Amino acid sequence: MSQTRRLIRQTMTIARRDFIATVFTPIFLLFLFAPLIMVAFSTIGALGAAQAADHGSDRVRIVAIVSDATATAFAAADRQSRTIFRRDEEPPELVTLPPHAIRPRRRAPRSSRPTMMRPPCSMARSIGPPSCTVHAGSGRRIT
Repeated sequence: MSQTRRLIRQTMTIARRDFIATVFTPIFLLFLFAPLIMVAFSTIGALGAAQAADHGSDRVRIVAIVSDATATAFAAADRQSRTIFRRDEEPPELVTLPPHAIRPRRRAPRSSRPTMMRPPCSMARSIGPPSCTVHAGSGRRIT
């Protein structure tokens, strides 16, 4: 084997070792694949946002709780104002409800509502200033 051929072979061995030592480190691979990872996350985020935007617009409504006489005026004003919007920029659908259609939520009876209980007075005196406990529903004080 000639001197030149041996020198080339040794140079290629050193170059191959340097290349492997540099390229196959975790940090180099991370920087190498970082653009691919960013594109993948961006695509997944964009698909999720597009899906949320598509499904959310189906359920949006403008609700006005007004009397029947006022409801017709609301509907007429809504029809007239929709003419200034483009088709894709229209506000959500207007729904008018009479006041008697909405039932107020009933409060639970006082005895069934949870109340915060303090420790009995004998215990409270041992750990702090004297206090009383009021039992839920009965209104009785225990001293």
